[in-house]
Order: sequence, then C-alpha cells, then structure tokens
Amino acid sequence: PGTECPPHGVHPRSGPIKAALTGSQGGCRPFPDRAFRFLARIIAIGVECARGTLDTPLVGGTIGGEPVAGPTRPAGARHRAGRSHNGAFAMGRIPDTDEALIDYARLHADVWAGGQTPPVIGLSAQQLLDTEAATAEAEAADLAAKQAKSISRAATLARRVALDKLETVLGADLDTIDAYAKATDDPGVYTLAQVTPPKEPAKREAPPQPVVRTPVQLSGGVLRVVFKVTTGGGAQYQIERRDTPLGGTPGEWIRQNTITEKAFDDHGVPFGMLEVAYRVRAQISSGPASEWSEPASFSFGTQGSQTSATAGSIEPVSAQERKGAG
Repeated sequence: PGTECPPHGVHPRSGPIKAALTGSQGGCRPFPDRAFRFLARIIAIGVECARGTLDTPLVGGTIGGEPVAGPTRPAGARHRAGRSHNGAFAMGRIPDTDEALIDYARLHADVWAGGQTPPVIGLSAQQLLDTEAATAEAEAADLAAKQAKSISRAATLARRVALDKLETVLGADLDTIDAYAKATDDPGVYTLAQVTPPKEPAKREAPPQPVVRTPVQLSGGVLRVVFKVTTGGGAQYQIERRDTPLGGTPGEWIRQNTITEKAFDDHGVPFGMLEVAYRVRAQISSGPASEWSEPASFSFGTQGSQTSATAGSIEPVSAQERKGAG
C-alpha cells in the first residue's frame, strides 16, 4: 500500500535512469501523483526513440499496454514500415521525402553494387538485388505518378477550352434566335426553341426637376446661374432663356445651350432687356428628361440691360471655377 510499481516498459530497460525511477536495484518506488508517472513515460519515449525500438513513435505507440501519443511527424514526412531497423529512419539517416528518398536509394544502390568489383560492406548478393529491385520499382511508380499528374493537367485545360468554345457557340445560337424572333415579331419562337426570351433592359426613371437659384450679375453684365438636381450621373442639362424687353411683353423660351455642369455664365444678354428668365431640364443619355424647372428671373430695372453681346454665348462653369471666383 502507498507504492506503485511502474508498468512494464514505462522506464528504460537499464542504467542509472532505471535506478532513479524505481529505487535501488530495480525495487518499487512510491509514485506521489500522476505527474511523476507522466514524466516517466516521457523519458521512456525518448530512450526508445533513440534506440529505434518504440512501436510507431511518430504517430503514437504503447508502453506497457497503455496508448501513448508520440511526437507529430514533420511536414512531408512518410510513415514507413521498417523504419525501426537499426534506427536508420528515426535517426534521420534515410531521407523523409519522396524525391530525396528515391535519389538516395539510386545513389547507394549503384555504389553498393559497384559494377564488376562491389565494395565489401557486408551486404549479400541477395540484399543488393532486393535493393536494386525496390529502387527501380519506386522510380517507375514515381515516374508514373508524375505522368498521370501531367495528363490530368492537360485534360483539365482541354476541358476548359472545350467549355469556353461551347459557351461561345451557344451564345451565338441564342443571338440568332433573338434576331429571328425580333424580325418576325413572333415571341412563339422562344417556345419552339425552348429557351427563355432575353430580359428587357431596365428603364431609367426621369431625373427630378432641377431647382434654379436666382441669377447673379457679374462684371461686364454677365449673369451667372446655378442650379441643383440629382441625376445619378450621365446627364446633360438643357438651358432656355426668355427675354422681356423694356416696355414689352415676355417672349418665347429659346434654347441657349446644353451643358454637363450645374452652373453657367450668360455672356449674351441683349441690350435693353427689362428682365431675363432661365429654366433648366435634365436629360439622361438615351433616357427620359425631367420636367422643366421653375423659371428663375433677373430684373435689370427701368434702365434695362446695358450690354450688347452675341446671343447664345452661354458658357458652363465648373464647381472648381465657382469656388475660385468666391
């Protein structure tokens, strides 16, 4: 009671470590807790690995009938039967990757065979034959695997090319069916072809009505007009002006320009105008136009406009130019 003998295989088979773990001359030593037993197992695993006699040390083994998780194999390592022979694999004497292993085997098989005068290294003729046969078999299998991989890559590429060609041909077929259905104005063509008709392009809604600010007079009688509107891009703005001469009545709305900026300078206000008014309409490219804005007017008073310029000289003004001008 109070003592526990380690199971067979937990401690090394001989030497001072055994004495330290079991007491003098192999007697049983008390185990204070599970930590001590775990330490004993770790030490035993290290000794067994060094000797090359531990059962499957790289993937876990058994000691005294109990499963033990061994160290993890490095990346690319192979689980090879027979690695315990003289500890060659465990000690790193045999390469652990496929290419290196085959190269190593071919080099040594040739050296050990030695042509007409093989070196005297203790290997029998049968062992040399077995080594050569195993090396040749591995070389052939490796070559076959590489050839199969190359064939697989080529087949994958050929498949992709064939699928791309098929997609192109089918696309051309559908284009022809669409053209025929449109030319004959017969939607039943799609029923006969058992294909879905193309989707109609989404129609863009008309942009909102622009809001024009009151024009501002600059030097030289130029009028600057700024407006606001949200179009979502790709819009143009049509500008119209209506003139009211001194002592007269308002005229007709006349197209002045089409611009892409949301501001413009009018250099062409006629002489003697009592008032001029502007309106703007947003037009989406190949789409609907907005309603005309409410008119924005500028009055010159009883003296009327004092400059005379060429009609139609409305120039767009960018946001950067407006900012630079204050």
